[in-house]
Amino acid sequence: MTANTSFLPHYRRLLRRETHAARTGWATVAAVLVGVIALVAFVVSIWVLLEPGLDRRLAAAVGSWVSGDATPRVALAAGAGVALVALVFVVLACVPGRRPRQRRVAPRTAILIDDQVLANATADAVARDSGVPRDRITVDVQRGRVRVRVTPTSGVPLAETTVREAAAAVWETAGIPASVRVTIAARGVVA
Repeated sequence: MTANTSFLPHYRRLLRRETHAARTGWATVAAVLVGVIALVAFVVSIWVLLEPGLDRRLAAAVGSWVSGDATPRVALAAGAGVALVALVFVVLACVPGRRPRQRRVAPRTAILIDDQVLANATADAVARDSGVPRDRITVDVQRGRVRVRVTPTSGVPLAETTVREAAAAVWETAGIPASVRVTIAARGVVA
């Protein structure tokens, strides 16, 4: 077995739980919206059945609000809007969320590292190796992609390879694969 699959099953479950966010909030919102829409539709249908002529009065009220030529387009636009909102809620409720964490797995251990910790460590290493003050380095981490932005001191050349190697070394030391993208600002800061 490889190192990534030889750990105990409860580690696998623990890592999944800690790296993926629960979607119960969005699922609850979607269920409540569907329930409210169903309840409104039920109440309106009962109301139309019990009160004679209500459907004609509602049609007249809607017809006076919307011109006769635009009615199909308005209905189509309203239906498309409702369908789009419903699709968004269904997708948010079903697609697993990701927490900003990376995992490292060995045969007998599993380690979770927060993305912000790795970003700070990367920025510190870039500052140390490049000589740029820490407050002029920003690091963004998203799913194994690292983006390093550096604003150098004006007039002091900075090699992109130095920044890339310092950032990549942090991730290699942590044992987490990542692709590093470096952006050096064209205008420096006067120190």
